[in-house]
Amino acid sequence: MKRLDLNIAERRRVPLAVWLMLLVGGVLSVDAGLRVVSLGDELDRANMRSGTRPRSAMVVSASTADPALAKDLRAAEQVVQRLALPWDDLFRTVETAASDRVALLAIEPDAQKKELAISGEALDYLALLTYVARLSEPGQLTDVHLVRHETKPDDPRHPLTFTIAANWRAQR
Repeated sequence: MKRLDLNIAERRRVPLAVWLMLLVGGVLSVDAGLRVVSLGDELDRANMRSGTRPRSAMVVSASTADPALAKDLRAAEQVVQRLALPWDDLFRTVETAASDRVALLAIEPDAQKKELAISGEALDYLALLTYVARLSEPGQLTDVHLVRHETKPDDPRHPLTFTIAANWRAQR
């Protein structure tokens, strides 16, 4: 039987000029990087001789000198602080106190003050007080109290709308 010559992916030789250009480009890149580093060091030495601050201190002072940038940095820091709080523990505490006679409408945490406002509806006053008592049990929430409650007269079941305030402590 005759041998089949199946050469699907034909190998192409890379011309020598391509390899040379690649080598020259690599050498030039390394040289440019070394020059940038040496010029930065030279600039730092010149700044030290003249009594001005080094480049790293200039970057920090420039960022704090710009009021818009400082405002953005404070906002970013607040977001990071909010994300670092133990949200799972807080919501787990609120969920474990839940009842089928109480419906939560909103949970509004204030991360800086570590305060929590819970709004909802209860079928009756006893269900509302039971919910407040469950939230007051030792755990994540402290100083739990009923801030406001009123009956909805337009609803035929006359549920109570309420707002509960509480403080929470981080258990880390």
